Amino acid sequence: MHRRRFLSFALTVPTLSLAGCRGRRRPAPPGPAVEQRTTGPGRVLDATQWETLRAACARLIPTDQDPGATEANVVNFIDAQLATPHVGGFREEILAGLRQLDVLARRAAGTSFAAAPAAVQDQALLRLQRGMRLERRFGSRHCFQVLLTLTLEGFLGHPLYGGNHDLAGWRCVGFQLRPPHPRRPYGMGA
Repeated sequence: MHRRRFLSFALTVPTLSLAGCRGRRRPAPPGPAVEQRTTGPGRVLDATQWETLRAACARLIPTDQDPGATEANVVNFIDAQLATPHVGGFREEILAGLRQLDVLARRAAGTSFAAAPAAVQDQALLRLQRGMRLERRFGSRHCFQVLLTLTLEGFLGHPLYGGNHDLAGWRCVGFQLRPPHPRRPYGMGA
């Protein structure tokens, strides 16, 4: 499956699943926009963790003829989300996964994950995805799922939350933000 088709599918499925939802709740107004940081240390991540996460995200959504996770500044999104109470519960699990990626890269290439060749990075991510014991109580499969989910959210989510810089993800899947138009009550002219 081609990347563009996969990303279009990944964006469409959640939208279609919401079509059957009932009830009309007004969304909470967004808070202030998340500051765009391009290097660590971040809100949660130190500089080394930032670079490891950047490299992992770049392998999950690589740059080719279209922008990837690096251009969309997905790491900034993930760092901001890990600082929130809602996603902060995954903080230690993600940090343990990042440490494990560095350990795997050092064993295979003698260097950090961020500096390792792409093939070594892919193998380390594959081992994380297939399952191994991480520090304490964390399993790597769940850690990989959380990492992949946050990477996709950072790539395709609203830029207000710190990712999708310069609308890179939206341009990749062909989404165009249109201004809202007022609804007209029934019986009012066209």
